[in-house]
Amino acid sequence: MSLDTTNLVFSLVLLQQRRIDRARTLAASVGAAMIPGPAGLVVPAIVAAGRRPGPGGELPPAGDTGVVKVKVPDVVGQPEAAAVRAVRDAELTPVTSATFSADEDELGQVVDQDPGADEYAATGSVVDMTIARASDDEEQTDSEKEDEILKVVRQIADRVGVGQTLKSRRTRETDQGSSGSSTS
Repeated sequence: MSLDTTNLVFSLVLLQQRRIDRARTLAASVGAAMIPGPAGLVVPAIVAAGRRPGPGGELPPAGDTGVVKVKVPDVVGQPEAAAVRAVRDAELTPVTSATFSADEDELGQVVDQDPGADEYAATGSVVDMTIARASDDEEQTDSEKEDEILKVVRQIADRVGVGQTLKSRRTRETDQGSSGSSTS
């Protein structure tokens, strides 16, 4: 019986990098060496699945089903930009929402997160962060909101060149309205 030494060495290196315990590393490596060719590399891949160290070198809990999980960073109390960066660095997806806060010290900072700090989540999972924002003391009336919307629409119309058409039409309608009222 011949052993595939390439599979043996590759398996040992792979499983040691993944920090798999020594007994499992040796067993998987011998198994890989006994199966010639690329098919032998399936053994260490199965053993290593889901056991990748997090940014701090810690391993996710044992017994995972092959889904690669990472430790969720603690971002509560951090400014929004730093928190988003920390979540992305952990290979997770940041999602932010706002809550109104009267506390000036926490404005712009993360006040809550889900999943919580030090939990494990599959890579790419969403980390929902709630950011403290200042509350609006003055509520706009409906007519103020409409005026603001019309202002934006006019700015857009001017940029795309339909602003002149709208002004011309408005001028004609005004002229017709005033001329129609003088003839009656």
